[in-house]
Amino acid sequence: MVALKDMPCTPQVIFFYLGCLPHSQQSSALERLRYIMPTNTELALRLLQQEWCDGNIEHLKLQARMLTSSVPHCLPVWRIAVAVERELNGRVEVRHLYSQALQKLPLCATLWKDVIFFPTNTYPELISSIYRML
Repeated sequence: MVALKDMPCTPQVIFFYLGCLPHSQQSSALERLRYIMPTNTELALRLLQQEWCDGNIEHLKLQARMLTSSVPHCLPVWRIAVAVERELNGRVEVRHLYSQALQKLPLCATLWKDVIFFPTNTYPELISSIYRML
């Protein structure tokens, strides 16, 4: 018997499977699939989307934080983690996430743009935080 993790599943097959499930079971199925295929970035992003659609903000925050560790070079995961913290008004945590993201993706212009345009209390505070990141 061939296990699912041994099969080359394309995102189309996975998303077709999810479409056959009732909405109430999709989140748990996505979590199981994510456990089976931890390096599948598309699946990880789909899981985050599902949590957002279900309104599970705290669970979305937890999943996004775990994904920043398991797929640290994926810019969309970092941006989602930052957006969730912004939604929850976690200003200090947003700065911490940006710091971690810049350590993993130091040459990512989009990330630097996000950091520079992140509203801070004062411009010098931003500059000093960027120097601490480097």
